[in-house]
Amino acid sequence: MIRSLLLLLVVFSTSYASAMEYYLVTGDQVNIRKGPSQKWKVVAKASKDQLVLETRRDGLWSEVFFLDQRKRKVLGWMANQYLTPQSLAVEATPDAEFDIEVMAESPVCTNRTVVGVGSLCYLDIHFRLQSKGSDKRRVVVKCWADFVAPGSKAVTPIQTNNSQPYHLIGGRAEGVMRLNAGLKQHVESNSFNVAYYNCSVK
Repeated sequence: MIRSLLLLLVVFSTSYASAMEYYLVTGDQVNIRKGPSQKWKVVAKASKDQLVLETRRDGLWSEVFFLDQRKRKVLGWMANQYLTPQSLAVEATPDAEFDIEVMAESPVCTNRTVVGVGSLCYLDIHFRLQSKGSDKRRVVVKCWADFVAPGSKAVTPIQTNNSQPYHLIGGRAEGVMRLNAGLKQHVESNSFNVAYYNCSVK
């Protein structure tokens, strides 16, 4: 069974969108090291079928990010011979109350004006939902995203989410959810990537 990464286990009837590729670990108890060679210290181990996000690559080594079995964030290097590409397309649940389409624009990063340092990055997620027979007139839409800045050791992958209530008109609703990510470092929009985003209805 694929182990959780970035809290992807709680998925309802959703449409999936991704900007980066995920991989499955094919070896068992593969060493995760602090740097891209065997001379670096082992900081963790990845079990077989662990789902990971590759944040950058250096020859035969890949820097990967994942949540371990205790939900702790792991960021380190492993030999990429133990990685195989994995699709994360999510199929809608047949008995779900709603169908929901999810789209997003490219993330935007701006200099912070209040603190004066770092960047404030955000992602606008557009969603459209349709009832599949539910008589609900009000729902709560939750959207979440996982960000990463490849190639920057100072920026680690972060998660953000937002929830808002919406009224259904004719069993339908649509809107835009803005997800913010505050960083202590300054980054440009073109270096700040969306690893995963999605929305759910409840």
